[in-house]
Amino acid sequence: MGFATPAQYVFGIKTYDEDLGQTFGRYSVKEGFYLVLPLMGPSTLRDAFGTAGDFFLSPASYIESTELAVGTSALDQINSVSFRIGDYETLKDAALDPYVAVKDAYIKIRRKQIKD
Repeated sequence: MGFATPAQYVFGIKTYDEDLGQTFGRYSVKEGFYLVLPLMGPSTLRDAFGTAGDFFLSPASYIESTELAVGTSALDQINSVSFRIGDYETLKDAALDPYVAVKDAYIKIRRKQIKD
């Protein structure tokens, strides 16, 4: 996502916040097993491959300076996690088994995102 979306405001083109894992799910690729990736959090096998594909589809991955590309990606990841940190703490405090609770919540959310 950039600083502005002129296609949306000027031309009325609707933008979507989707990823390659959701696209794979829409085309009936199975979830695979659940895993927790270091520094990235919960995922499924399908979403892990989607994340790798999203890397190559992101303009930030084509920045010439390696340090700048890594910094940009890290900043984006930290920003997205910062919006969800309170959700995790609330879920962890309310659950008997936090691992199972996060797994169930993640899979339900992803299935809903694919369906919508």
